[in-house]
Amino acid sequence: MIGDSYTQGTQYGGMGGANWTVRLQNHHDIMMMRRASGGVGYVKSDEDGRGFSPNLNTVLNYNMAEVVLFVGSRNDALQDPELVYEAALHLFEKAQKAGKRVLVVGPIWDDGEPPPGVLDVTEAMRRAAKGADVPFSNGVRWLQGDGLIGADGVHPTDEGHAVIEERVYEFMREHGIKDGPTSPALRATTS
Repeated sequence: MIGDSYTQGTQYGGMGGANWTVRLQNHHDIMMMRRASGGVGYVKSDEDGRGFSPNLNTVLNYNMAEVVLFVGSRNDALQDPELVYEAALHLFEKAQKAGKRVLVVGPIWDDGEPPPGVLDVTEAMRRAAKGADVPFSNGVRWLQGDGLIGADGVHPTDEGHAVIEERVYEFMREHGIKDGPTSPALRATTS
């Protein structure tokens, strides 16, 4: 699983067992490897060079996952949508060439109206997913509702993480990822 702070968890929610990825693992017996870093995306990296590309390299180096789930990222909202499209398509195809199934969830926005940049990169990710022939789910409005976003106005609360878990689980089920020990390995670790 490749993601940003919405996948990593923050002081506002999603730490430990409240994180949507841990909840997904515990509630549905789906093993995961989580590589998530706050402030990163397909194009945007942090000061340490972390981003979706190096995080995917880590997942592929372990070679235990059958499925790679990309989630996000709102952090690419200020990037050129064409660069996001190219980077996303490259990563989806790289995972496929390594024999992995790929699922993609676009940026998850807070409970406000998403700005044009978020909508533009969401569309770029949708196009990249279509270009790689992989399933795409638009998560931009998943957290509309009271109590789902923390005091910072950006990051999900524990309740928001529960909603993300439900939506991701529904998306995974729609595309053949089943509960239990026979589900594709996505083993649990964090960065």
